[in-house]
Amino acid sequence: MKYTLEPNDKTTPSGKPLWRIKYTHHCEHTHLRNKYGGLIEKPYNLSQFGKCLILDEAIAMDDSRVDEDAIVSGESVIAMQSRILSHAQVFDQARILDYSIIGGWARIGGTVSVTGNSIINRYEMRVCSEKFHNYHTDSL
Repeated sequence: MKYTLEPNDKTTPSGKPLWRIKYTHHCEHTHLRNKYGGLIEKPYNLSQFGKCLILDEAIAMDDSRVDEDAIVSGESVIAMQSRILSHAQVFDQARILDYSIIGGWARIGGTVSVTGNSIINRYEMRVCSEKFHNYHTDSL
């Protein structure tokens, strides 16, 4: 297992508890081993496989899922059965809601909201309301 879950005092808007991610020694990102990540409502929200991560104060809840090599960071929220896949990055205060899918090399940041069954799956697609941030090269 690349992460375990630890109790946390934060909850979803509907009052369900959120769990803090703690990356284990099995995490492929060696600098994150034994460090804390973001918050999830249940194990389904973050795959135990691939290099996917939820970092900082980012939240994945409901039946949303972060999978493959995707990274969700900052204060982003992923909810309502949305999917973050492939090498996609969601950061800052972005909101991905309503069955939306973010994939490919897409980068979604700033205060953007992606809703309504949207699909963003392009090579180097950037949707930002503020300065572009490449999490892979700026922070890792």
